[in-house]
Formats: sequence, structure tokens, C-alpha cells
Amino acid sequence: MKGLKKVSCAVLAMAMAATMTGCDASWIAKSGDLKIPAGVYAATMLQNCTYGYAYGGADYLDETTEEEFVTYAKDYTIEILSYLKKAEELGISLDEEEMAELETAIDADWETYGNLYEANRISKDSLELSYEASLLSEKVFKAIYGEGGEKEVSEEELRTIFSEDYLKAGVILFNKPVEEELAEDATEEEKTAAKEEYETALKEVEEQVAYWIEQATNLMGSGSTFNEVMIAYEIENDPYSTEEIDTTSSRYTYINKNDTDLPEEVITRLEGADFGVLETVETDEYIVLCCRADQMADEADFESQRDVILYNLKYDEMNEYMDAYIETLDIEFNESAIKRFAADQMVLGY
Repeated sequence: MKGLKKVSCAVLAMAMAATMTGCDASWIAKSGDLKIPAGVYAATMLQNCTYGYAYGGADYLDETTEEEFVTYAKDYTIEILSYLKKAEELGISLDEEEMAELETAIDADWETYGNLYEANRISKDSLELSYEASLLSEKVFKAIYGEGGEKEVSEEELRTIFSEDYLKAGVILFNKPVEEELAEDATEEEKTAAKEEYETALKEVEEQVAYWIEQATNLMGSGSTFNEVMIAYEIENDPYSTEEIDTTSSRYTYINKNDTDLPEEVITRLEGADFGVLETVETDEYIVLCCRADQMADEADFESQRDVILYNLKYDEMNEYMDAYIETLDIEFNESAIKRFAADQMVLGY
């Protein structure tokens, strides 16, 4: 995919002139009385091209077909339209506070990328609609699966999942060094040097772990919790001023045992650990200091994870629900707008 433009005065003028000629490309899709402005589609196309170029360079643009760009942008447009329609059906809208937060976010976005948006004929109203649809999707989800929803998940089920599938714990990970892979014809001298380098690096990590075991033992022995240990570790290892570190908030994390990047050995140890007891776990890649806390002791812990649990539980089902809903919508796309906002017509800020 070639021919992507860069921002210039001439390009801006051409972009503005393009909006004044040809077929009506002001809207991209419609269903019933709802019409989605073309800027929503254009913003998605621009984002895809920009991110693709940023991470994949010109090769990404060359190797991605126009059909692929269009499919992605159309799918996202359908998603926005469907959530706007569903929210309208359910009588859901954003309140004043949510709208104020939305407008603040858009103003910040526009302050940074306004020229780029204008060069691609994307208005603030189009951005607002995209943001609004995103916020409404969360409210639609809760209206369906939350309290009083048509597919309500009971609080008992959520609490059972939190109790059985989640762990509350503090974790400090120390990365073990990686042994250098030597060529098959490496000399004995090279092998010895690599081994010594690895052992030296491993010893440094082990000394650091031993130091923090001592610090944790002293702090927890004097009445502090592992949370204070994690804060102390953060302060000592932060390259910036300690004044920038919040020392009042919790560093404990909630671990979904069925969906975590933590090593299995750590999860197994935490499952069998007593609350408030320092544990040390060594794996092939890490040495881990960890401490389990009782996630059921404070109601605030469950409340902080209620939405996360519900989302993880019903995410796939919600997608299926919305896919079925989309099938009931008579969605018409504007081919003139699709052609006007083709990938090779996008103005990039590079």
C-alpha cells in the first residue's frame, strides 16, 4: 500500500477542497435513523495506518492490502454503530460528569493531533462519537450483565469466583541472568569466561534477594506489612525523587489464578501460604519474594474487582450477544466515503 501523504500546507488545502466536490462522503454508515459520520471511519483508518507505520515501517503499508485496511475500519464502524443503537434501545446515555470527562479527553487529544485530524477531514464531533460509543459499551455491558440486567450475574457467583479463583498478594520479582549461548566451536577460554560472567551476575541477584529478605523480615517483624516492604523496595530502586512516589496506596495485586503471567511455581506457593508470611520462590527465570493477603477480609477488595470479574466472565458471551444483535441491523455503507478515505489517501504525520 503506497502513496501515503505527509502533512503540508498544500496537502491541507487539497484535503479541504476535496470535501467540497464529488459525491456526499460526509457519512460512512447508517442504520435506521442513526447515521455515522465519515470522520469516525477516517479516524480508524488513520490510526491503523499511523500505528502500522510506526511499528512496522513502510513494509507494513506495502504489505497490507486496501481490502484489509477497509475491513478493519468497517468492522470498527459497525461496532460503534451497534453500541450506539443498543444504548439508545436501552435508554442509556452519558451523564454530565461523563460528558465532561469525555470532552476533556478529546481536547487533550486534539491539542496534540488536531492538525493531523484536520488534514484527514476528521472533526471533533467524530472523535466525540467514537469516545462516547466506547463509554456506552461499558454501560451497555453492565446493563445486560450487571445488577437488574436481562442476563444478570448474581453477586453470590461473583463472590464465589473472587474467593476461589483469585489471590491477593504482594510480589517482588528478581530477574535471574540469562546464560550466554556460545557457538559450537567456542574455545574453552570463551566457555570459562561466559560461565564466570553468568555466575557473577547470578551472585549479584542472589545478594540483592538476600538483602530484601532481611529488610522484609525486619519490617514485618516490627509490625509492618509486606505492602511497606514493596514501597521501600520501590523507593530504593526508583531513579527519581522519593517525593514522586505515592507511599499511601496499596501495592498488593489481585491475581486471577486461571489467567496470569506469574510462574506456576509462585501461584502454587501462594495458594498454600498463610496470610502475612514471607515466601521465597525460585524458578528458572526468577527469584520471587511474595506474601499472600486475605482478599476476603476487606469488602473494598471485592468491590475493586467486581467489574473485572464480571468482564472476564462475560466478555466472550457479550461479543456473541452483540454479533447476533448486529445481524438484526440493516446497515448500509457509503461507498463514496470508503473511496475518499482510502488508506493511500491518508495524511500521516511522518
